[in-house]
Parts: sequence; C-alpha cells; structure tokens
Amino acid sequence: MSLRIIGIIGKPHGVKGYITLRLYTDYPKSIKEGEILSVSKTGSKTLTVGSIKAGGRSDCLLVKFLELDSRDAAESYRGCPLYRLDQHKHQLDPGSYWADDLPGCKIYFKKKYVGMVAEAWDMPANYVLSVDIDNEDLQKKLGGNILIPFTETYIDEVDSNRGIITLKLLPEYI
Repeated sequence: MSLRIIGIIGKPHGVKGYITLRLYTDYPKSIKEGEILSVSKTGSKTLTVGSIKAGGRSDCLLVKFLELDSRDAAESYRGCPLYRLDQHKHQLDPGSYWADDLPGCKIYFKKKYVGMVAEAWDMPANYVLSVDIDNEDLQKKLGGNILIPFTETYIDEVDSNRGIITLKLLPEYI
C-alpha cells in the first residue's frame, strides 16, 4: 500500500470535533467530503472526511471527521500525519512530480554520481534537497552531506520515475 502525506492534524477547533489541518498538498480542493484518509502509514487507522471549511490561513483547513464527535476525540489526533492512498491522489501534469518522490533520488552532475537525496525540505523561498554525498572526491572536500536549493538555477531535470535528478550547477560553496 502506498500512501502520500497530505497534512498534519493540528489543534481542535470548537467542541464538535473539528480539527485544523496544516496542508502539505498543493491540491487542497482535491480533499472531498466522504473521502477516507489514513492516520497511519499502514493504512490501518482511517478517518472519513465529514465536512471542510476554510481555516483562515492559506495552508490550513478546518475538517470535521465523522469518527470525531468531541473536542477530546479531536485532541487525541493532534500531531498525527494524515495520508491519502496513492490511487486517490491528484493526477499531475506530464513532467511534474510529488515532493515526497524526491527523497531516494540519485543526484548526477555532468554525468557523475554525486549522492542520494535524504530529505526535501519546504523552506519559505523554495524546496531544499539534503543530499548524502557518495562521491569520494566530494566527500573528502565537503564531508557527508550538502544542501542544494531546488531551483531552476541548480536543477536541470527531474525524472521521478527513474529516481534521477540532474544538476545544472553545483552550489557555489562546493
């Protein structure tokens, strides 16, 4: 079973079981009433979306799950990640990819292997890739890990199907 994180459950809102949901998806309108979402990576614990309201911030929603009927019940889920099954994910345009597909991708520069993406961080200006260096020459020079801004300046191509990211340029500090 493949799951995609769509957000983190926040604090309760009111006394009827509404929660704030901090979104990690670029497709908040794809979350629909009646949709079953998972609060475990195995998909064993699920919640059903009852209703959705705007959350006041662009990255938040107020969600009422059918299984949560009180503030205490909602509080017990605070901090839990919320996942969508892969088969229910929003279809991307050709050449697009999910940010959570980036960890595990191999990084190449001028056809030479640099290392593997350990994490992709959503920073205020852009995503940043944390890369574990596997190239001996770079490891001697820089150590075991580098950060690469995920911008057009540095990234040439992303092939998430093959798990390969090609760099145009190495960051200046390298």
